[in-house]
Amino acid sequence: MPSALSHPVDTSEFPAYFSLLPVRVHHEAKAIDEAALEAINICAPEGSKVRKSALRRLCNPLGGPYILCFPESDTEKLKLFAQCFELFWTHDDITEDLPHSVAQREHALLLQALDPPQDWNNDTGETVGKKKQYLRTLRDAMFALDPVLTPALFESVRQFLEAWDTRERQEFGTMEEYWPYRLVDGGADHCFAFLRWAMNISLTDEDRQVVSAFEASHAKIMTLINDYFSWNMEKFTKTGVVFNSVPILMRQYGLQEDLARTLVKGLIISEQQKAAALKRKLEEVGVSAMVQRYIEGLELFAAGNMYWSASCARYNNPQQ
Repeated sequence: MPSALSHPVDTSEFPAYFSLLPVRVHHEAKAIDEAALEAINICAPEGSKVRKSALRRLCNPLGGPYILCFPESDTEKLKLFAQCFELFWTHDDITEDLPHSVAQREHALLLQALDPPQDWNNDTGETVGKKKQYLRTLRDAMFALDPVLTPALFESVRQFLEAWDTRERQEFGTMEEYWPYRLVDGGADHCFAFLRWAMNISLTDEDRQVVSAFEASHAKIMTLINDYFSWNMEKFTKTGVVFNSVPILMRQYGLQEDLARTLVKGLIISEQQKAAALKRKLEEVGVSAMVQRYIEGLELFAAGNMYWSASCARYNNPQQ
């Protein structure tokens, strides 16, 4: 489809990409990646493992995840989005090995930056540091750019972190036990809220109901894609609980690692087929222009997420 914001990516010679959905990349990739890099330099301590990991997120042949997962987004919004997302991603990496009660407190301190009446509070706890003031700066810029959609976006951020804080990671014996926790941990609702904001998509309650099953299917696709590709990195984790479908399937069904990972790939393909069927049903009954745009955005997100995951250094050269 012709677009003023993005152009197609040729995936034909990239066998690790196994989706039939087209991949696109944002025209302003350099500016968006530079915005993400600014956030990393501010939020990740210099010389730290967290900064090294963050920089590797941008080490894809085309660039970082934002230009591939959100290619039809407004450029200025996507730059702010990339900065905000890097801030939260870095914060999560810093706090993931802390005791759960400490991580909860650190999240609460950071979230104060989304609440202007709390701007007097400069408590930065053990790990928040510069991120608190930086988030305030991003908050003001995002409200100035879009005062209509930004409040709902930040409410989604709060809900995600509050839901994350309600549970501790634990070993699960079955996929049935694991999946409800993994969907919260994966943050699909959080990502999709940013997607709607960056693409200037405003859905009515009726629109949300119409597209809810398709959206839920893409939340599952996103999470399974992350499990499939991130296992190359996570299997080397020496501390904490690994949140991934592969080891759970190994335990649940007594499978070898390669077969369990292949099964996750099969689950992705099956869910993609389900999403395609849901899309056909929506097209048959007809949907609003906003819903149609959201459907396209979710498909581009799924495609870009897989392409980035399949090609980024973070997952494909994890020990370098």
